[in-house]
Amino acid sequence: MSDEEFFTNEDSYRFFQLVHMFQRTVMMNLGLMEYEGESFYDLKEAKEGIELLRMLQKKTSGNLDEKETQILSGVISEVQLAFVSAPDREAEYNKIKGEEEKIKQAFTNPRDGPAETVLEEE
Repeated sequence: MSDEEFFTNEDSYRFFQLVHMFQRTVMMNLGLMEYEGESFYDLKEAKEGIELLRMLQKKTSGNLDEKETQILSGVISEVQLAFVSAPDREAEYNKIKGEEEKIKQAFTNPRDGPAETVLEEE
């Protein structure tokens, strides 16, 4: 199915582009999409993006066709669900990044980097 078949008109297509732009921004701020090769978390910005989508839903209520309403509702549900689990993902991401940094230090600066002492059994 092509875009022309899915969307009823150009305004409908542009509306989808706007919703998708907000969705991508939220997903990036929730660490679910990389930006320039890096993941990051900014839950305050993600929350603001979700609020903008909800405002858009409120302000366009009664002015959207069924497909547009479903798309917007679906995107809002998706990003809200992702937002709820973001703190756990962020904690795991930070843990992994911290471990990677320790390993990097062991190789780039072995004298000062973390090391394990291995004792031989007698």
